[in-house]
Amino acid sequence: MIHRPVSSVLFSVTVFAVALPAQAPNWTQRNPASQPAARQNSAMAHDLIRGVTVLFGGWNGTQRVNDTWEWDGANWNQVLTANAPSPRDGMVLAYDVLRQVTVCTAGYIGSTETWEYDGVDWTQVLSATTHQLGPHNPMVYDLNRGVCVLFGFSSASSSYETWEWDGVDWTQVVTAVRPGFSGSMAYDEVRGKTVHFGDSGDTWEYDGVAWTQVFTAMSPPGRGCGSELLVYDLVNQAVVLFGGCPSTGAGDTWQYDGVDWQQVVTQNAPSFPRRHLAMAYDLTHQRVVLFGGRDLSTGTAQLVDDTWELGPFVCPPASTSNLGFGNGPTISTTATGVFGTMIDATIAGANPNGSGSMLLGVSAVAVPLNVLFPACGGSLAVSSPIATLPAPTDAQGEFTLGFPGPTTLDLCGATLYLQYAELVIGPPCPIVVSDTLGITFGS
Repeated sequence: MIHRPVSSVLFSVTVFAVALPAQAPNWTQRNPASQPAARQNSAMAHDLIRGVTVLFGGWNGTQRVNDTWEWDGANWNQVLTANAPSPRDGMVLAYDVLRQVTVCTAGYIGSTETWEYDGVDWTQVLSATTHQLGPHNPMVYDLNRGVCVLFGFSSASSSYETWEWDGVDWTQVVTAVRPGFSGSMAYDEVRGKTVHFGDSGDTWEYDGVAWTQVFTAMSPPGRGCGSELLVYDLVNQAVVLFGGCPSTGAGDTWQYDGVDWQQVVTQNAPSFPRRHLAMAYDLTHQRVVLFGGRDLSTGTAQLVDDTWELGPFVCPPASTSNLGFGNGPTISTTATGVFGTMIDATIAGANPNGSGSMLLGVSAVAVPLNVLFPACGGSLAVSSPIATLPAPTDAQGEFTLGFPGPTTLDLCGATLYLQYAELVIGPPCPIVVSDTLGITFGS
């Protein structure tokens, strides 16, 4: 049996890697065994200590609700508490890492109330001072200073205000300038800044003392219809934006790195236009989690109960397959397709001492040989190869090709197709092809 040395196929492996695009972050719909009912205007926050994302309240289409749910990365679990805020929607949640409680305030009902959830029960906290901010005003937790930051429109002053909650009392922070519109916020843990983006399409940052407008080269269209359209992805160190209701529909995903905005093109996305959704960053599982909202994709507004996650491309399991299409020689492999392992292909049953070629491609489109040669069976499946390697067979009509498999996750889910082909002299068929081997790289 003739073996093709490893060094002679390095070129083809390089070509294979270049031929496939890198996998971008992607939205993936989850299908949990249980989940909250369809709703809009609910709120979410990630409990980092317990590793769950908390969802509370909302509007189910007929009434406000006050149920509590937790997402553990795979399933939603309802938590039945002894106490809870009254049914409400349009409120906001933020997780206080130092005190290990989820803070709830604002909303259409009980907008000035402050509640805290410790993973077991809800407790109303009575403070000496309170804000007068209503529904759809965003709140984040400033980890550097240990306070929740709430920003929005005050019915008392008819202006936009900044408030901070330290676990005991609310304090208004008066700044020289501030955003003059509603929107969403996310806290950038790396830079220690609260980022605000909303209706006007302007980007603002708050450092605990002052608001500063940031002028970026690129920017998403301005959007409202929700106070949880922004989250901070700590792993990628970027603010993520999705949803809302600009005139263009808000099916776009954007990232802000503290300097500029960049649109992220994903393979999938939640249906849109979608507004009044709930979204949080699950640091435990390194995913953006999105639930529900008001979906207008069908032209008729409807509440939805779907769960989506935005994160790194999920690498599928490695696999191999034989697609057939041969007219004589066989092709086999001991490879698994798992990253970092060897790739091999063995040809048997070919012409002894033949001078065929091994075709490598990233797609398999069968071209029947009888179109050109009526006496031929089989098909040329790797009809657009990215590499063609000499494959001389030995006296038994055998040949083996071997080379290292890829190690980069950019090739997750990619399939390499291999097929042996040889031109022969004489009837009945001048082309001999093997079956087609598919090796899908993965975990």
